[in-house]
Amino acid sequence: FIGTVSHELRTPLTSLRLALQMMKVAPTVEKREQYRDLALRQCDRQIELVSDLLNLQRLQSDHYERTVEPIDLTAVFADLVREIRPTARQREQTIVTEIPDSLPPFCGDRVGLERIVRELLVNASKYSSPGSHIVLNLRVWQNSIIILVRNPGEILETELPKIFHKFYRIPHLDRWNRGGTGLGLALIHQLVGVMGGTVRAFNRDGWIHLEVQLPDALTVLPPDRAIEP
Repeated sequence: FIGTVSHELRTPLTSLRLALQMMKVAPTVEKREQYRDLALRQCDRQIELVSDLLNLQRLQSDHYERTVEPIDLTAVFADLVREIRPTARQREQTIVTEIPDSLPPFCGDRVGLERIVRELLVNASKYSSPGSHIVLNLRVWQNSIIILVRNPGEILETELPKIFHKFYRIPHLDRWNRGGTGLGLALIHQLVGVMGGTVRAFNRDGWIHLEVQLPDALTVLPPDRAIEP
């Protein structure tokens, strides 16, 4: 683990150092701006990696604190799709939503829910070709919500059990070299577990499916932690 982390931390630092060196000798303002943009991207990558590592550590050490509150699912999902759509549009992708017009009240960790859905959508976009449709489906079942994100493609059956491992990247799936920390799905797996839910990945009819089931917090919290919906 330490060896992998060291490699992941060193890579953006090496690129950042190279970009700064090239800025010093760039022959034109345009070239300097290109190297500056590269340096900023590597800084963002480093920040994202450190943030993901800290969040994963908190989840694994039981230091993650949930804030349980009533959630307007319609508003939360609309905001998340609005946030992700510009990136999908740049990749010539379309996000399709399958969300009921009327949803019952739901209580849970809003920040955790947003992180899960955001990561599912980002992951689907990263591994989809230009022109693809990414489908976000939400349905209610008993006292739980089921979130399903699917995108065109297929993961080898031998690779499916590994995709929630830290730093694991499926060979040859990122054909567009969109990169990432390799921690997104590991974080989802940990976070869903902390929230009392389940997550699974499967292939069906030429589509990759990632499905998360989360219970209403009022059905799993002890009485002294319960809140009014």
